Amino acid sequence: MMDSVDIEKKSENKAHSYMVELSLIYKCVKPLILLSEYYNSNQGIVLSAINELRNSFDHIMRAFFEEADMEAEFSKAKGHLYRSAFDVCEIIIIDRLEYINQFKNSVGFYALYKSYPKYYTEILPFISEVKEKLASLRQNSNLPNRIEEYENIVTRLIQTCDDLDQATPFINERYKKVDKTILQQTSILATLLGFIAVMFSIFGIFGVSISLSLSIIGLLSMAIAFTWLFYKKK
Repeated sequence: MMDSVDIEKKSENKAHSYMVELSLIYKCVKPLILLSEYYNSNQGIVLSAINELRNSFDHIMRAFFEEADMEAEFSKAKGHLYRSAFDVCEIIIIDRLEYINQFKNSVGFYALYKSYPKYYTEILPFISEVKEKLASLRQNSNLPNRIEEYENIVTRLIQTCDDLDQATPFINERYKKVDKTILQQTSILATLLGFIAVMFSIFGIFGVSISLSLSIIGLLSMAIAFTWLFYKKK
């Protein structure tokens, strides 16, 4: 029969084993909590994650009460640790997705399409992939696998946002060129329309028929357009 000393040592060994397992999970969770405090639109503490950590600690303490089911308490503590990680990952993901969307709105569709087409060929498909994966990931009962998948998504989203930040100066420069080109084309079109209006007025004064006026104006407009294209190519 085991004496009280042997029972106490066995209990200590079990407690130590459970604590080591919890520490490994916490080692993974802690950096995510710190990230969530940074990648958070409100720049505040994620209360749900803090609450989960508090509950985890509560179960750890209960595990050492007399007549406590140590295995059950540590299992609950582990569940709360995982849930805190899931909460902060969701916060980071939402924040980074919003950042990517705001980036598109701030730059504009046309300028972004012209200066950074990777946004439409790679980044948008990746965002769709993330949204689809999140729906299935929330149902994943394999907690270690689930947190690993969350970490992969968070890492890729942060890297994507960093890439956008690095590309911003280039996009801004190209945006200015695109804007200038649009302005030039608009000015040319306005000039051409003004020319047509003036020609109609002149022909009307001299009594030239509308059909003949249109033919003459069409020929003159084509001549102007070809001349402009020629010098643009030069």
